[in-house]
Amino acid sequence: MADMNKPLLEVKNLKTFFKTRNGIVKAVNDVSYSIYPGKTLGIVGESGSGKSVSAMSVLRLLDANGYIAGGTVTFDGQDLSKVTTEQMYHIRGNRISVIFQEPMTSLNPVFSVKKQLSEPFIIHQGMSKKEAAAKCIEMLKAVQIPNPEAVAKQYPHQLSGGMRQRVMIAMALACKPDILIADEPTTALDVTIQAQILELIKAMQKKYDLTTIYITHDLSTAYYVSDYIATLYRGCLIEYGPAKEIMDEPAHPYTELLMSAVPRIGDKWADDDMALPDMESKEYSITYCKFAPRCPYATDECRKSRPGETYLNDVRKVMCFHPLIQPKK
Repeated sequence: MADMNKPLLEVKNLKTFFKTRNGIVKAVNDVSYSIYPGKTLGIVGESGSGKSVSAMSVLRLLDANGYIAGGTVTFDGQDLSKVTTEQMYHIRGNRISVIFQEPMTSLNPVFSVKKQLSEPFIIHQGMSKKEAAAKCIEMLKAVQIPNPEAVAKQYPHQLSGGMRQRVMIAMALACKPDILIADEPTTALDVTIQAQILELIKAMQKKYDLTTIYITHDLSTAYYVSDYIATLYRGCLIEYGPAKEIMDEPAHPYTELLMSAVPRIGDKWADDDMALPDMESKEYSITYCKFAPRCPYATDECRKSRPGETYLNDVRKVMCFHPLIQPKK
């Protein structure tokens, strides 16, 4: 039983870099956060902000040119940077599971749903094929798939996008993991199906008391499923705090601009001066505030040095010289 007063996952000063033809890309640079048992952390930001890389670093699932350059990842009191490849193999899919954003590329097209969904039970729980097949049907029912016996015999290409994502959720929850990483699980789905999948994830969080990392570029969906939100920009964590506080009153200009991109009924389109300018690739390497080239509030100070962490209260922090709200005294 996890200690509710201690973080189940603690990431400290994580640095994940990639070797490229043009030099080193610091995809995640000095990121720190903690997640307590039963809570959900939403990690938000644009494409290229380091959201997925930070989560895949936890599981040491990086491309061949990627490596963890520094920091620690502590899971249930264990430093994951020091565990063996064999130990990590038994953590992935068993104690920490992932729902990927594109199920069609995550599911094997030449194997049936039953074969793929049975695999975690056989590998991690030592079940027989017969026992695993029964658990497969049970999990398909849990994720609200109609006629699960028939679906189990089908192949990924025979299922709709929403059904495939439900299968991926069933696979991720098969071994009742301690932590679920949902990496933009609704991106490839239409709006109606997105809502259904979000409702399903929330229901599964409650049913299995899941600790969850929810990765998205959409602040509104992060707020819907998360207890806390971490905003990433160019590999840096620039704002962190309770989801409601951040949505009610963002402290970083980038978070404010992300919120302005969320359409609301009755609102006019955002003014040009509130539009988010294009992201520059050179922002990965600059040593001052990485958001300064795009920030509507940037000053000379922002263009000369990198801001440190400013705590607004006991749990909320922002990396900005000119936060939109001031610390509570």
